[in-house]
Amino acid sequence: MLLDEANEILREASQSRREYPRILSRILHVFFRERMQPLDPHFVSEDACYRLLVENRFLRPLIEEAVSAKDCGGLWNCELLKFQHVDLASFHSRFDDDLTAQKVVQEVLGKCTKSVSDFANGRSRLSTWVPPPSFGALDASTQSFLSSLDIPRASDSNPCLVLHDLGSMIDHQPLQDRIRSVFTASSHTMFINASGSGKTRLLFEGLCEQWGVYMSCAMDASGVGSRNLAWNILYGIEADEVFKTDPPWEMHQLCTNEGVAQRIFHSCFLAGLIFLKTFLESIDPEERDTLAARQRWLLLQTCPFGTNCGDVALTLSDCIQRASPTYIKHAIADTLLHIRALLRRRDAPIFCVVDECQVPDTKFAMKFRDEVTPLRLLARSYESFECVTVILTGKSINREPFCRPDSPQYRVCTDTGAFDTAERQQTYILRYLPPVLAASSTGRLLISRMWTWLKGRYQFTASFISCLLMTWFEQPQMLLTTYVFVMLKIEANDISDDKLEGPLPYSSQRAAQNFQGFTGARLEYDPQAWYSAQSIMLRLLLGEDSVHITENCFHLARHGVTHFTDACGKESRAYEPTVLCPLARRIFKDSGVADGLYPMERAKSIKEPPIHRTDHLAFASVLVHALREKRLLCDLFSFPGIAPAWAAQNAQLVRVVRQKGGKPQAIKVDSSFAKATAFERWVSYSPRWLQQKSGEPFCVASQFSEADLLFVLQLEDGRCVYVALACVFRNAHVDVSLADVGQKLESLAPCNIFRQASNTTYKNRLRFWALPEKATYMGDTPVLRVVSAFPYEVDVNEVERDAHPQPIATVNMSLVREVAGSIAVDDVAFKRG
Repeated sequence: MLLDEANEILREASQSRREYPRILSRILHVFFRERMQPLDPHFVSEDACYRLLVENRFLRPLIEEAVSAKDCGGLWNCELLKFQHVDLASFHSRFDDDLTAQKVVQEVLGKCTKSVSDFANGRSRLSTWVPPPSFGALDASTQSFLSSLDIPRASDSNPCLVLHDLGSMIDHQPLQDRIRSVFTASSHTMFINASGSGKTRLLFEGLCEQWGVYMSCAMDASGVGSRNLAWNILYGIEADEVFKTDPPWEMHQLCTNEGVAQRIFHSCFLAGLIFLKTFLESIDPEERDTLAARQRWLLLQTCPFGTNCGDVALTLSDCIQRASPTYIKHAIADTLLHIRALLRRRDAPIFCVVDECQVPDTKFAMKFRDEVTPLRLLARSYESFECVTVILTGKSINREPFCRPDSPQYRVCTDTGAFDTAERQQTYILRYLPPVLAASSTGRLLISRMWTWLKGRYQFTASFISCLLMTWFEQPQMLLTTYVFVMLKIEANDISDDKLEGPLPYSSQRAAQNFQGFTGARLEYDPQAWYSAQSIMLRLLLGEDSVHITENCFHLARHGVTHFTDACGKESRAYEPTVLCPLARRIFKDSGVADGLYPMERAKSIKEPPIHRTDHLAFASVLVHALREKRLLCDLFSFPGIAPAWAAQNAQLVRVVRQKGGKPQAIKVDSSFAKATAFERWVSYSPRWLQQKSGEPFCVASQFSEADLLFVLQLEDGRCVYVALACVFRNAHVDVSLADVGQKLESLAPCNIFRQASNTTYKNRLRFWALPEKATYMGDTPVLRVVSAFPYEVDVNEVERDAHPQPIATVNMSLVREVAGSIAVDDVAFKRG
């Protein structure tokens, strides 16, 4: 204990000349730290202690007794030295702006203290949402059910589900694990996931268990959260008279801008802490550090519209921000001490939770020095205070400035959970459906359709639940169909007209149109993310139910294409119709199918090869359609010199399947996107494809071979040949020489193509298995080695020929793009939606 330190000071004093002001000053420093009081120089300095001894004659004998006994107990229990009713501060300013800030803060608190106390002690509560009267009269059972839900009302008069029933699942183990992964004391955290993934709700659940200040960098339409930080980021910082908004900037002006921003960031945090301190002071000491108190504090700071207090934090920060930086920083440290003293916990962690953290870097781009990003400056404004843990939350955070060795380290957390199973989604839905509706055939069908269309991120389901509540559960099937059209921009064809209950009234249509779906518009400005999104769409078109991504995950989450499915940002998943249908429209319908598959201008402008390669998937998609008509092999591919005679045969795509007796059989692939069934898969990613057991016509082989794509063609003479396709990205910025192309073609020879460990036995070695009838004129192991170069093509005649007997060729890109342009856009954009 710190009191042992005080006794040691007394032992030292007993062995030296007794300087009573110095002894008292050292003792008070220990006592103030023990009692979590600010080290006020007006009371703990030696000069202050001298005056204290002069004015209070009984203190000298008390100190002498303590020194003789080497025991600080008498001094500790002295009422005078407790300074209980003194407004202590570690810094006393004489500047007018600081004194004015102190005065105005007290005036603001004087006006709201009663309202804060009433809410803190349960004498007042949040406004509860009630259904709008525009839908007629509710039946008694539904009215009773809605009243029992006790849903908070948002500022736009809608039900505020993000704040409903907070803490009700506090014992649910997966939720507890997620909360603990984010809310770890003394471990600053970046909490990142796609928009609508449930980050804010998880933060609120965590703040039911921990004390903290919640601030958002963006103003929410529902009014959730104080506008304290958001308003200052949007307007307040740039409104300061010394902040230089427009270029050109000198270095000293950029430094000034940083100083203004940091002072206002500090003032926003101080405002929240003062509000928290006022809240705690109004509660009985025994009731302060409880779940109920933390829940009421969370509601008070996040629902300024629903209480009689108004936006106290915004008002306070407006009062404080003109004060000096020194005054504000000392006030933050002092207020933190006061809060811990009120909680009676010296090490009580205080979490500074900042939401929508993607905003500052965008808002203040170029207005600070290069080495100082706005978000890093904001975080630095809070992380330096003792026992304050910062949580930065958003759909995108520039992590590089937080990884520098001279900065506090930040963990990355990405696990929000999702409605990724029908059971999880149904559990949530049933909390809000009247029992009679839930048990009916209509209710069961509704729940099933919600899984079909709204699986995935929480927001998609929660927004529709809001629609149901606002329309009193009237015509739920038609409401869902309308909501799907608004969010996905397609007609839901999963229900017959007789079950749609007729057209919606205008007020219900407005309720469904109140939400904005995914558009993917920002992908146009991020080429790498666009290609990753295109890769996802092509994999889905070729038969995958969902796509797991392990590269470029943060870019895709930022754009909302995927959401993270792990805890540390290494894996995300695309599977949500609310995202994939609008994404298909953007990639294929808005730009045309040919450009959706082979984006010529985009490919020419990108500065480096796409992280997610897509040409092999695009080729597979086009080839299926190209071979629905008779095509000569020499039309599909360009051969060096004069095409060989066997290339003047029509080719067809086949699946090679090995029968029970071990004999391979070639089965013609007669399908297209228009004919594809929901469970038809065209692509394998496994080397088992070589054993002719999987049945898919294509194999994406880049994980175990030099080829990007393997497939089998059967010629008119009945003979079959493996085609090994390697794709090369080549434009003005990415140089691939003819020698590189030659090496790539050589690597596709049967003796070179497969990657395998040197100690692999012959039985387990990867190899091309026998075909039904080999096209021996293409080598004993018949393989057509093909390179596809895009957007800049390669003339196969200019490539030096190697010694392998297997022929070489390049893809006829003119034909491929022509066929791509003939594919019906609806077949591509919506078939797999």
